[in-house]
Amino acid sequence: MKPIGFKRMAYVLFLLAAVGAMPLSSAQADPQGSPQGPKDASISRHPAVKVFYRDVAAFPASMAATRKLNLSFVDSRSFDQAGNVPSQSGVDPVWTISARCIYMQLSTPTSQVLIIFPSGKPNLSAANLADFARNPDFSGGSILSDASQLHFEFQPGAEFALVRRISDDWKLEARSVQIEGLAKRQGLNVTAPPVNLNDMGPNIGGYGTNPRTIFYAAPGTAFDLFYKSGMLSVECMLWRRLNDSLRIGGGFRWIEFYDDISIYGFFGGSELERRFPPVASTLEFDAKNDLYGLQIAGEGRLWPRQRLNIEAIVRAGIYGNAARQSSLFDQQIVHIRGAASASGSALAFGGDLNVVANLKLSNRFSLQGGYNLMWLQGLALGSHQVSNTSALNTSAGESTMTGQTRLDTGGGIFAHGPTFGLKFLW
Repeated sequence: MKPIGFKRMAYVLFLLAAVGAMPLSSAQADPQGSPQGPKDASISRHPAVKVFYRDVAAFPASMAATRKLNLSFVDSRSFDQAGNVPSQSGVDPVWTISARCIYMQLSTPTSQVLIIFPSGKPNLSAANLADFARNPDFSGGSILSDASQLHFEFQPGAEFALVRRISDDWKLEARSVQIEGLAKRQGLNVTAPPVNLNDMGPNIGGYGTNPRTIFYAAPGTAFDLFYKSGMLSVECMLWRRLNDSLRIGGGFRWIEFYDDISIYGFFGGSELERRFPPVASTLEFDAKNDLYGLQIAGEGRLWPRQRLNIEAIVRAGIYGNAARQSSLFDQQIVHIRGAASASGSALAFGGDLNVVANLKLSNRFSLQGGYNLMWLQGLALGSHQVSNTSALNTSAGESTMTGQTRLDTGGGIFAHGPTFGLKFLW
């Protein structure tokens, strides 16, 4: 008789001793739906063990009594991340924490005239100057800057999510996304003809308000255009698992989105700098949106694997937008100040799509990487408020005035960019 290997015997004895030491439970159906072992085998009644008869070719023929007995624990997918056997396979861990860095790029704004100069000679008569200021379609002028000329760079942000499993099929999620500094800065140089410093009037330009806000230009005049946007989103979602590959959810979301545009006019030349402040004029349009509403969402596993899985999450919601805008003009040369503001409410829509790949590093940690798309419609944007604001200076050019403005909430944005981070399971 061929002797039995010591390692094989020790292995079998260890399994039998381990199973025999476990507390027995009443007979029940296997959670995976496979048939149980023989009724007279008490170990088959243990929920963590499957016993079935299968020929094991690796066992020698001398072990006829045990040749057909093979003990196989439940599939590894049935264990949770802590190594425990849950009530059914595919159940999420109790806590899931993810932190990701996102890089987003904002879409180019729609066309809106920001700075314009009269065509031809700058020495306009008083009547022509009034026509230039009142002309709403900006004909007869040379456009120096338009909002559609701005192209934004990718800017960093942060995304955090905390998920708590409250049952096998339900989980609660809190998530926040913050993106600051979706900004574009553009410098513009203007060549103006020589000017009599005692008579600045003929050398003029106009900002894109309706009527235009007149400013006084001089040789070496330059403009610094600064456009900045940012977003903060906080949401609370309740998710329901339909199967191992699909979940649906719904909840509340708040989104704060601001969109500001500032134009600074600088006068050059040593003689001008002695006569006037370095900053000749400032024009600002600030818009802020607070969106409150409900959203629905879906989460699907596109590529489920043991070490690598890819999932897609889509969200869509309808929101009430409490929007407001403020405008400010300051002409330092002749001491003109003007301001206007407006507020209102509107209906807004939004949605985003996130595709994320999870690479399992250990039972606790996973590396994440993916791509985000976001769309919001029904916003007050800074550039849209320009043409909806009246001239922020007086014809006399010597007083402070309150301009007229109308809130425009017809704007929309589209943002996209990659994301990467870590996920922790507990």
